[in-house]
Amino acid sequence: MFLQKFGFENSSTGATSELFSSPKDYYHYANNLDNNKYARNFLARNYRDGTGGANINNQQAFYWAKESAALGFTSGQYNLGYCYIKGIGVTPSDELAFYWFKEAAKITSSMAEYSVGFCYRNGFGTPVNQLKATYWFLRAASHDDGVDGLAQYVLAGRYHKGNGVNRDVHKAIRFGIRAIQFELRTENNGQQNAMYSLINIFSNGFHFLM
Repeated sequence: MFLQKFGFENSSTGATSELFSSPKDYYHYANNLDNNKYARNFLARNYRDGTGGANINNQQAFYWAKESAALGFTSGQYNLGYCYIKGIGVTPSDELAFYWFKEAAKITSSMAEYSVGFCYRNGFGTPVNQLKATYWFLRAASHDDGVDGLAQYVLAGRYHKGNGVNRDVHKAIRFGIRAIQFELRTENNGQQNAMYSLINIFSNGFHFLM
């Protein structure tokens, strides 16, 4: 399922997260701090994931994501889109999910950029447009924050197949290698995942290079 492997984006503020120890703390700061967009976003994540001492509460997760997004916080906007695409505390809406992913991507959110590309690729909330999908995947791949590895994996396949781009074996290989390097760098079982990625990317077509 779309974005099933991703939770809420761990946004900008490790320092902010250290200020709070329980949902009650988040609630207090969300309503009293001038910079409360951070607290509202963290509160949404707690209720969504059942972390920080909170019980899972989808309605509260949606409410606080919406509150954070209303303050223009990029991660709050992305998380609100995530609620809409997954139906967390709200009736699912691909159109509203796409809208909020694009809002988050206007500033710079690699996860939002990837999600916009995914929506264009699959027609979630917008007509299928493979050229635009590639554009947004390229943007997501330009960051060095963890999402880039996923985007590079997708781009390897797109350049290999010529989907939304001119077919380019060299670019497919380049993005594939970067995706594999990401797997090796980040996963405990990185070598196994890297080999699986290699097989997926390069099978059924690259034999003609021999």
